[in-house]
Amino acid sequence: MLKKLYRAVCRLLTRVIPEYTVLPLLCTLGFQVCVYSGTKLFTDGAHHYNFESAADLAIPFLPWTVAIYVGAFVFWYVCYALILRGGKENAFRFLCAHVLSLFVFLLCFLFLPTTNTRPEVTGHSLWDFGMRTIYASDTPTNLFPSLHCQFSWLCCRGLKKTKAPKWFQVFAYVFTLLIFVSTLTTKQHVIVDVLSGWLLGEVAFDLCKSKKITRLFYRLFDRETAAA
Repeated sequence: MLKKLYRAVCRLLTRVIPEYTVLPLLCTLGFQVCVYSGTKLFTDGAHHYNFESAADLAIPFLPWTVAIYVGAFVFWYVCYALILRGGKENAFRFLCAHVLSLFVFLLCFLFLPTTNTRPEVTGHSLWDFGMRTIYASDTPTNLFPSLHCQFSWLCCRGLKKTKAPKWFQVFAYVFTLLIFVSTLTTKQHVIVDVLSGWLLGEVAFDLCKSKKITRLFYRLFDRETAAA
């Protein structure tokens, strides 16, 4: 049953990305779900730190920016497809950097659980409905660092060595900055979350230049290259 399901998923994904990236992609996304959702089970009831500053309190709550916040998921999908089709070395470096970041997220979420203060959404517009939906489905926990910001910046870095059009690479940086802002104006994150997410993405991608870091990743998913 599981083999049939995996083959079906592979057939679907290989229409968009190379076959050699399917298994590492699924493993990376599976690990991400475990880190983000699983850690909440262990920190439920624990003390959560609030890193809100005076600057955060001065940032206005703008419900319409939920469109940018949610639009990040479409942005990531496009970036994933472009990066994973941009050659094995760059694809594996990108995924390895994401996995490396997830270990940092795991430690932060477990040993430095955070929260923030959310405003009451009283309006009745489409944007207000979107904010209420986000707040109802996503608890104000696991905020530091910001996964939204880390992953968006990682996508920008990963796009550099692909054949993605230059205009899209420029767009990626602009939209990533808008995502950073939207995490603040939707009150999903605070400034420290944004900065730490950006820094984590930058450092992880730079570290994964080293073959010593990526060697284990290759051993797991591409033994032929690892043995070469």
